[in-house]
Amino acid sequence: PSAVSSPSAQARRSTRKPAGWSGAEALHLDMHARSLLPFGPAPLTDAERVEIWREMIARCDRFYAAHMELGTHLLRTGSESEGRAHFDHGIADLLDLSEHPEEEVGALVENLERIWRYDVCRSLMERVVERWPGTAWFHDALALAAARTGDFTSATASGLRALKLKPGCAFLSNLGFYALMAGRLDEAGDYLERAVSEDPKDE
Repeated sequence: PSAVSSPSAQARRSTRKPAGWSGAEALHLDMHARSLLPFGPAPLTDAERVEIWREMIARCDRFYAAHMELGTHLLRTGSESEGRAHFDHGIADLLDLSEHPEEEVGALVENLERIWRYDVCRSLMERVVERWPGTAWFHDALALAAARTGDFTSATASGLRALKLKPGCAFLSNLGFYALMAGRLDEAGDYLERAVSEDPKDE
């Protein structure tokens, strides 16, 4: 999975770090650097990755990247209760500590969409938009998660909030997609026509 907090984000983080953060961060950077080396050591097994994530958490229980990457792995492998517990723990600390939420939330959304856990993605994004209500793509990500869980009314409401914050054809196209999924064909056509009028190359 993508790293929740990249080396660049980690390097820009302020000194407002909980006790043990640096030790957990060092393990996190080493683990993800190892995955990028084409001729380095053999790739880590799932068991080894889980052990390293648990060690990060032992060093700093508020190191949210470890909680959420471990949580995502556990959800993917069927350990639902423990996975959700780690994920919820990590979200709470991300909302409190993250200084680069767009980058870090983006990695989370990507990981959850990859394993088709739009239900978890929706619960994440509901908390994210409450914390950072002025970021358009956060509302758009919530809209997609709501649509994928079958709640097209909420998807449209979140999509309209994204469009209000940042008008443009991308959000109009997405609103058309949600209307189409819901079987509202006339409404879908209206949104898609507006999207094409905004950017004729986006046909």
